[in-house]
Amino acid sequence: DHVETEWVTFIDPDDFVDKQYFKVIDDELEKDDSISMIVSNLKFFIEDENIIQDRHPLRFRFENTSKKFSSLDLKDFMNLSAAATIFKTNSILKNKIEFNSNIRPNFEDGKLIVDYLLCDSGEVVFLKNSVYLYRKRSDKSSTVDTSWKNVQKYNDVLKHGYVAMLESYNIHQPFVATKNS
Repeated sequence: DHVETEWVTFIDPDDFVDKQYFKVIDDELEKDDSISMIVSNLKFFIEDENIIQDRHPLRFRFENTSKKFSSLDLKDFMNLSAAATIFKTNSILKNKIEFNSNIRPNFEDGKLIVDYLLCDSGEVVFLKNSVYLYRKRSDKSSTVDTSWKNVQKYNDVLKHGYVAMLESYNIHQPFVATKNS
């Protein structure tokens, strides 16, 4: 509600970004006005060792300096982190896209991203050199480490996240039975 810029991101308060993060993103936006979303390269900052590790399971998305797809066909380039994503503010406001606080302990980002992609057709760019650093705490209290133990993951995430996402997708892309389905 308070954003006045053309683009917005939602960096988590305990994470941080590389020194060149915004410059790399700005340079990409300057040369291509078809972009509707930028996905940054997510790496782990291991707090107790003070090191950065490039071991995210989806790191294959950043083998090239940049990779661009239609927002309607991302192939296998899944994106589940709103914190490592840059969005057009106008699309979020116009379509009333919000984080759903009922989706806990995780997937609220994934749901927001799907809602955004369903409303904003354009190009999505995966940028290798815009590096987002996700803090992995030494006490293992990061959501990535604790979510599997949280009972809400097995009810709230399914009901308010996955099922709601599939229902909204079905409204935009109705299922059509084919001979093979």
